[in-house]
Amino acid sequence: NMAPRKAIYRPYPQAVPNVFAIDKRGTSPCKAACPTGTSAQGYIALIAEGRYAEALELSRQVNPFTSVCGRVCYHPCETACSRQLLGEEPVSIASLKRFMADWAAEHGDQPVQAAPITREQQVAIVGAGPSGLTAAQDLAKLGYRVTVYEAKPKAGGMLRYGIPDYRLPQAVLDQEIKRITDLGVTILTNTPVNDLDALQQQYQAVLLSVGAHQAPGMRIEGEQLQGVYSAIDYLYRVNSGERPNVGRRVVVVGGGNTAVDAARCSRRLGADVTIVYRRSRAEMPAYAFEVDEAEAEGVELNLLTNPVRILGDGEKVTGVELVRMRLGEPDASGRRSPIPIEGSNYVVEADTVIMAIGQTPDLEFLPGDVQVTRRGTLAFDEASLVTSRAGVFAAGDAATGPRSAVEAIGMGHKAAESIHRYLSGEEKELLPRVDPERVVELDRSEVARQLAEGKVALQPRARMAERPVDERVRDFDEVSLGYTEEQALIEAGRCLACGVCSECYRCVDACKPGAID
Repeated sequence: NMAPRKAIYRPYPQAVPNVFAIDKRGTSPCKAACPTGTSAQGYIALIAEGRYAEALELSRQVNPFTSVCGRVCYHPCETACSRQLLGEEPVSIASLKRFMADWAAEHGDQPVQAAPITREQQVAIVGAGPSGLTAAQDLAKLGYRVTVYEAKPKAGGMLRYGIPDYRLPQAVLDQEIKRITDLGVTILTNTPVNDLDALQQQYQAVLLSVGAHQAPGMRIEGEQLQGVYSAIDYLYRVNSGERPNVGRRVVVVGGGNTAVDAARCSRRLGADVTIVYRRSRAEMPAYAFEVDEAEAEGVELNLLTNPVRILGDGEKVTGVELVRMRLGEPDASGRRSPIPIEGSNYVVEADTVIMAIGQTPDLEFLPGDVQVTRRGTLAFDEASLVTSRAGVFAAGDAATGPRSAVEAIGMGHKAAESIHRYLSGEEKELLPRVDPERVVELDRSEVARQLAEGKVALQPRARMAERPVDERVRDFDEVSLGYTEEQALIEAGRCLACGVCSECYRCVDACKPGAID
């Protein structure tokens, strides 16, 4: 609906081989915004034509966790969506991603063929989270024998032990991990690594992707009382199938997604829950839609408030002393610094207190020559991801600190590229690079003209059905129910196709002589 500058053409008619090239308006903003470089416009175009299996295949070219990201991704692609130039909400890209994965699970997914081992070198990956598993998949496809060491009982990292089932059912995660093991990747669970030297004697390259599963304390009085949890440990227990007795009143300290997840889990365990956060709602790092869900489920927000000490009877928590805060000047993060208001202290009763104030990696098993930053994360070279020890690479939250799943996946691709370059000397692009100068920037007046001429139409965003609040807070079953096929087709039709060519690569796959460049 927006004319391309050029079409498919032969750049040099006399050339051998005589290939075709495709010139286009540019890369769509949604693809450019994705940390994995997923061709969102491409799979949306295929969904709009009812070609769901092909759409899923396209997404999986760069995202082995398509079904997972369709549920839990913070979808920066939607923030960049050109649909907003019409004054409407962005295309629901994440929901469409989930739809095609759910459709395949229901109608029969394409099986995975084992990747042949064609190289002598072996690679060890320490940590089976999204970053490590993505790198494992890539390296297996490149012909390496890959073994993943995981300390916990199951693979998945924070996808498994940090995101509750009502957002991400474990069966969905299991299906996507199985596709990686079906390639030939070996995952050894309940197998912590304590000797990096021994590992390097067996493997020619090692990737450290151990995540950030350690919680710092607040260093306040009462942290040792029974009934005080770190949010990381609390979510680990809940996601492992435990149902802790949290009592009637739960206070969660923190404003991030982990705090919100801990609060919503506590509601499902029958408690009245309050989130205590020292800044205002605008400064909460949690995704706004997750905070909205928590409030809909009865979680209270106690903002501009901070704990001073945790009260108890000598053994168990009985309450929390809080102080009210005001916002001062912005700090290094750009957010306004919270300042205690003298004399504003007060006490709330609590049976359980959950601290959600940060996450750091546990790196004590590493020898001293593997450098660690002052933040407690792995020191690594930004370009190659190599650590201070040759042959040892870093990826995921252990390197960057807590980030999103999709960012970890993108870093896993980059780690596989670097490990392959280190072992073979070959360059391989597994993470698509988008030239910022080639990203489409539609003009608002141009889009308005298209609307006036009837070439595009206003169409509200399709709303995904959810279980009723009074029903969903009784259990840990998934809240969002997914799109119907009719909804998916309508929502896919909202795409403005702003890149013109969607980069679906169907022409590349269809041309057996490889004449498309």
